[in-house]
Amino acid sequence: LSIGFSFPYAGTAYTQVRIMSNGRLQFGNTYCGHGTQTTGPPPTYPFPYPNASLVRTIRIYGADLDPSLGGSVRYAALGSTPNREFVVTWYDVPEWNQAGSAFRLQMVLREDGSFVVRFGASVNSSAGKAQIGWEIGTTDYATHTFSSIGALANSAIRWSV
Repeated sequence: LSIGFSFPYAGTAYTQVRIMSNGRLQFGNTYCGHGTQTTGPPPTYPFPYPNASLVRTIRIYGADLDPSLGGSVRYAALGSTPNREFVVTWYDVPEWNQAGSAFRLQMVLREDGSFVVRFGASVNSSAGKAQIGWEIGTTDYATHTFSSIGALANSAIRWSV
């Protein structure tokens, strides 16, 4: 998808991004991979950072979100130069094979190269702890630790250069 401006990430100015239903954005990376839990409960998720298949990605939650079961994934380009933003929202998207789960998540790419992950009220019936963070390469990545997705409700994390 077109971002609507040049987003500087990993030393490259990207004008396009892939939105993955599993809670990540990808730049110049077409890898899909499923996010299905590998064990549980509580579930664990494949493809943790670092992972050579996930270079140039940003992960808002990184679980096996499945909008085919409900909810929606929306996106929009907003603002004007030099303060444009590309906003992606996962709205009430459930996790695969987790009845009663619903995630409200939002990722904002800013024209200055920073990005924000926002967490609304979410219900995670599996109590899994998926990763939040970014990966440029397998030696250049960061993740955020949290006690549960519920602990992040109504909060945001801003990452900047």
